[in-house]
Amino acid sequence: HEEGDASATSFVFSVTLSAAIDTSLTVDYATAADTASATDGDYLPTSGTLAFDGTAGETQTITVDVAGDAVVELDERFHVDLSNVSAAGRDVTLSPGRGTGTILNDDNATVSIGNAEREEGDSGPTTFAFSVTLSAAVDTSIAVDYATADDSATVADGDYVPVNDTLIFGGTAGETLTVTVDVQGDTTIESDETFLVALTDVTAAGRDVTLADEQGQGIILNDDDSAIVYLPMVYVLAGADYPDLVVDELAVVGDEIQIVIRNQGAAPVTDAFWVDAYVDPDQPPTAVNETWPTVGDHGAVWGVGGNALPLLPGRSLTLTLNDAYYEPALSHLPAAIAAGTPLYAQVDSAHADTDYGAVLEAHEVAGDPYNNVLGPVYAASYLFPAVTPFIEPSQRGAVLPAR
Repeated sequence: HEEGDASATSFVFSVTLSAAIDTSLTVDYATAADTASATDGDYLPTSGTLAFDGTAGETQTITVDVAGDAVVELDERFHVDLSNVSAAGRDVTLSPGRGTGTILNDDNATVSIGNAEREEGDSGPTTFAFSVTLSAAVDTSIAVDYATADDSATVADGDYVPVNDTLIFGGTAGETLTVTVDVQGDTTIESDETFLVALTDVTAAGRDVTLADEQGQGIILNDDDSAIVYLPMVYVLAGADYPDLVVDELAVVGDEIQIVIRNQGAAPVTDAFWVDAYVDPDQPPTAVNETWPTVGDHGAVWGVGGNALPLLPGRSLTLTLNDAYYEPALSHLPAAIAAGTPLYAQVDSAHADTDYGAVLEAHEVAGDPYNNVLGPVYAASYLFPAVTPFIEPSQRGAVLPAR
């Protein structure tokens, strides 16, 4: 039988008397482990005695309850052994004296990879992170090979650094590992380009594990542009002289939450502003003043000002739980963040007196889509938040807006 996913499945063994005898008889029985065992909770052990009247072809049954589960595993076996025939001296023997129950695995799991999309930057590497996820629990470790492949972006043109390696999953349902690829920045005006990360060769020791979404696409967004001049007039696009804040990275690094923000606008940021991180919110943040307490139970806050300003066009700032901008009094993190937990970050997240935050940005002036939120990003390891001393606002040298 297949084992099922939750409740018990009854395995029924028939025990038959081959010929008539002139008296009643009894036979003892008991379950015995093989690759399946009662100790592992695969089935409920049972034992007892069967009584036959002595009729030819008479059949009695033994029922063993097998526990269902949702774990991908091999087919397993257990036995029911017969013993101690008591037939008042008649010639009755056991043939065969053992029945075998085969528990058929009816579970399967898949491995899939997501896409990654980022701006390339002007110089140096920009890391693209691809999440690879195991859909269901497996009772052994799983290995999955991966390798990059050219598309419109190529290794020969220096667009990215090729990688190939093997991911090892422990076997936990929902487990997520990360493939990282370094993309080379440049100042060339070009179209968006793409490269691929392909999954191959699942090794799962015979378990039913297959590839679902086996190819991830890396989209390299061109971030270089030039002024558009139509003689004798020069047209300036709306928002061209404003800052524009975005979240480039959100990651769990050791025992840290790390957020990288950047001013991608054409003017410096001069006003102090808030940054919120959201840990497994009830709903994703989508607008200014959706601070972490409004959408969930856990989050962190940074107040950016002082020495961080002005934040010039093209400049980035990295925030951590141990820097001068972290606001422990406004933050509430859990004791641990499990692998696979969704995280979000929002820059210029709050101002009680405006609907655009503390910084009026280019996309808000131009009426473009809101671009201050990054997520979801899934934690790849456990995070034990560091204990950070509270730093008085006066030490930051910033007057932050009301939240």
